[in-house]
Amino acid sequence: MTRSSQPPIRNIKASRVMLKSAGSFWHNALLLQAGVLLLLAACSGAALAAGEKTIPSLCSPSERTVFSCRIAGVQKVLSLCSSSALRAPGRYLQYRFGRAGALEMQYPLQKGRSFEAFSAGHYFRAQVDRRRVTFSNQGVRYTIFSDFEGEERPAQKEAGVTINKTQQGSSESTLRCRAPFVDHLADLDEIITPEADPSL
Repeated sequence: MTRSSQPPIRNIKASRVMLKSAGSFWHNALLLQAGVLLLLAACSGAALAAGEKTIPSLCSPSERTVFSCRIAGVQKVLSLCSSSALRAPGRYLQYRFGRAGALEMQYPLQKGRSFEAFSAGHYFRAQVDRRRVTFSNQGVRYTIFSDFEGEERPAQKEAGVTINKTQQGSSESTLRCRAPFVDHLADLDEIITPEADPSL
């Protein structure tokens, strides 16, 4: 058999190098894609946090703003403020209402064991999410609410506080939030006592 009639010899080493190079390329491509997704998520979170900073709050910079909004029709703010750590010893939760530097109400006045003064309710199903945080003070029941109704067209997001006066004749009023508002009521899940009948 002459040299010209011999079958070509495959360069096995070169093929392995090419396969290794291709694998490295796709590995790096996937890492790059993952990095881009993480960067986008971080930017989105930063944008959300920056947006929340424009919403007034009665919480101090060292506190966590669990919930805060402007009340529609009046120049007043409703805030639910907590210690920065929700599960650490010394944690606290307070409802505040009024203006910065001119609070009309703060409950409870003492931070110690303040979580025990609140109860919570949560109802969820497809396209519907409703949350409640409730407390009573001097015969008046306050219910902070946050509702998402995806079945409505267009979808509705509503929040505020309902005030039920039970002494000397029952009466109820609702102060509604102006959008946008800070809503991290879900942070309180499994921390404050759930209501037996949240009436959601």
